Amino acid sequence: MQIASAERHAYIVLLAEPPLASYTVQGQHLESDSEAARRYVLDLEEKQNAVLALLGNVPVQYHYTVTLNGFAALLTENEVSRLKVIPGVTQVSSATVEQVNGAAINNKQQ
Repeated sequence: MQIASAERHAYIVLLAEPPLASYTVQGQHLESDSEAARRYVLDLEEKQNAVLALLGNVPVQYHYTVTLNGFAALLTENEVSRLKVIPGVTQVSSATVEQVNGAAINNKQQ
């Protein structure tokens, strides 16, 4: 029997609801500084926090709401497995930075 690692690694988790940049009301995009946009961002953050609450105490690095809807967090293998079956979670990808010829690049893998 293989035991899942309790070591934490960086992951980006995306949720199903559209981010602010893609969200429309009656066919119109919201102005990013409008009250409606602020309410929508708060709604996205509440839904992200609801997903995080299912995992318990998870170190969150970033919340994404404008061009992506999701968050970056330090997760264990067990937490990744649990996230992948939560309704509304569309993608869980590892987020690593690698050095190639001295330059840092982002490398995301599922």
